Amino acid sequence: YSLQLIGDGVTAQVIRYNDISNPQITVARVYLYFPSGGLPNSDWNLFVFHIATANTTGGIQVSSSGQTAGDIGAGSSVNGPTLSVDEWHIFDMRLDITGTTWTLDWQIVGAAQTQAVFAGQATTDSVDYLRVGSSTSTIIGTVYFDYLVYSETGVDYPIGAGKTEFIKPTADGTHN
Repeated sequence: YSLQLIGDGVTAQVIRYNDISNPQITVARVYLYFPSGGLPNSDWNLFVFHIATANTTGGIQVSSSGQTAGDIGAGSSVNGPTLSVDEWHIFDMRLDITGTTWTLDWQIVGAAQTQAVFAGQATTDSVDYLRVGSSTSTIIGTVYFDYLVYSETGVDYPIGAGKTEFIKPTADGTHN
């Protein structure tokens, strides 16, 4: 099973993970899938960290053509590969806002992309949530999310391969 978000052009489609300890370094991995006809009608910030005091984001967006980009606030926005529809893509990212130049390292299916940077920033800011989907209500598109993993430890980047294991019980209490 996976999480499906359908942007209908009227209602924002977003899931937020707020249970974080306001770190300055965050790492995450997610699998994304766009079905045929599911690419967004405009740029969709799909997988982002929100930076509290600056009230901006750092993360990954996808355009209507499937072009990916990594960006941080008004800093650099760097293009990555164009995604194909009807296949899963693995995204890894690490946001570091410990210095005055904030950085976003990111990968798609293990291939490192050009680092996005945002210079001249405060060293006291922190990340207050991770968001998947878009807070913009005008987006029309369909995307599936799976295997979301989050860490507040920079050395965890990239997270690494995920898997699901089937575990079958061998007994049922005292009445097996």
